Order: sequence, then C-alpha cells, then structure tokens
Amino acid sequence: MTDIQLAYLMAAGAALIWGLVVIFIKQAGIPGRLGIGISLATAAVIMCAVAGRDLMTLFELPAAQLRFIFIAGTVQFTLAVTLYFEAVRRGRLSVVVPITRLQILPLLGLSILAGLEQFTWGLLGVSLIVVAGSVLVGRANSDDTEQERKDHVASVVMAIAACLTAAVGITLFGMLPDTLSPVIANAAVLTSGLASYIIYALASGTWREFRTIPLRGWLNFAGHGAFSLALAYVLFIRALQIAGPPRVMIVVTTYPLVSAIVGWVAYKERFTAATAVGGVLIIGGVMLLQTI
Repeated sequence: MTDIQLAYLMAAGAALIWGLVVIFIKQAGIPGRLGIGISLATAAVIMCAVAGRDLMTLFELPAAQLRFIFIAGTVQFTLAVTLYFEAVRRGRLSVVVPITRLQILPLLGLSILAGLEQFTWGLLGVSLIVVAGSVLVGRANSDDTEQERKDHVASVVMAIAACLTAAVGITLFGMLPDTLSPVIANAAVLTSGLASYIIYALASGTWREFRTIPLRGWLNFAGHGAFSLALAYVLFIRALQIAGPPRVMIVVTTYPLVSAIVGWVAYKERFTAATAVGGVLIIGGVMLLQTI
C-alpha cells in the first residue's frame, strides 16, 4: 500500500466515523454552542492523556507557530464545528451534512493559494462532481411543510457558514508543523479550541447554561467528542499530512451519504432518487480521484 492510498484509507475511516456520530448531535437535544464545549473538553482530555509527556515538545516551537495552532483550533472547532452542530440540530441530517461538503471548492482555492496543492483541471472536475452529488443529496423536498421549509432555510444558512469557516480551518490544519505527530497536533488544536471557547463562555455568560444541561446532553456530546473530535481527527490530520487538504476532503465527502442513510433509517427522513443519484456522483468522484 502506498502512502497516498494509506492517506485515503485514513480519510475514509474518518468519514465513516463522522457519518455515524451525527446521531449523538441529534440525540443530545441541546444547542450546539453548549454541546461544542462538552465535545471539546472530552476530546482535549483524551488526546492530552494519550500524548502524555510528548506534549512538552510543543514548548519547543516558536511563538509564531503556537499562535498559528491556536488560530487553527479556534477557527475549526470553536467556530466551524459550533455552526455545524446548530445546523444539524435544526435541520435534517440528509440535507445539512451534504451541504457542508461544498467546502471543497473554497478549500481547493485556499490550498492552491497557500501552496499546499497544484491546480489541475482533473482535480477541479472531480471537486465539481462531488459538489453536484452533495447538492442532490441535500436537496429540499417539494412536499415540506411551511415550518420544515423555515427550518430548512435556517439550517442551510448555518451549514454554508460552517463550510466556509471549515474551509479556512482545514487549510490551516494542512499548514500545521510537519514535525508534530497527528496525536500531538490534534491535542494542541483541540486544547486551543477549548481555550478560546472558555473565553467566549465566560465573556458571554454561556457558562451559566451548563447547569441546565440534562444528563442525555452531557453523555451524547461526550461521546461525540471521543469519537469525532479525538479519534476521527487523528486519522484526518495524518491524512492531511500525507495527501494535502483538497484530496483528503474529496474522500471525506463520502460521509454525507452515510449520514443520509442514518437519517433515513433512524429518523425516517426521505430517501429519494435524487439522494441515490447524488450518492453515485459522490462515490464516483472519489473513485476518479484515484486516477489523478
């Protein structure tokens, strides 16, 4: 197995995890701005415990790189993931999750500008195929009620904001120091995201609301943090180090199909012909990526 194939396999593993853990977000029943605090704290504790004394290597980095890590963690976790949580909570899994995959286009542009990827028409073509598949999978239903349409619009707006913010965050992840192992890098960005979230919670008074969170909310978002932000992000960061953001994200784009199936099976959401065609385009795009 080549390094690039290993990167794609790791990205596929992260995609499968992310496709399934949306259940935790739906089941929690609390606002995403609270849930992200629980997820971040859980994941940061886990990753710091796994990294152990190796975390001390962070103090050998220049101050500029430490600031960069803090910014990357804040953008990706405190901003992008919070918006994503809210979009999933208010909308349908089969709609919101695919829309966030539209980030591949701004991500491709940012990665080229940052020197992380070389532009090719083939890569752009694959990205557009995957985007088309995501649009089909996430299309609204014509027979939605008025309230469902309002929720759909609100969730789509937040999903688009999440995908634009995540495009910046993932580009920054691709620029993390190569000297850091995936475990240490993930522990560092998670701790950074948690630190910025704590500042926000204290300044806004959000910390008071944590006393009202039911046990179900704590357990579900703790589970999300352990699987999504800890385990999946280690695989994701290692894949980024090998293959670069655009190629990895094309593979990760398969996870909306998993979420659409979860929504269909677990929450009785509609699984239409458009969903099936979109799934074929997404999977086809990933298969074409192997030839580029």
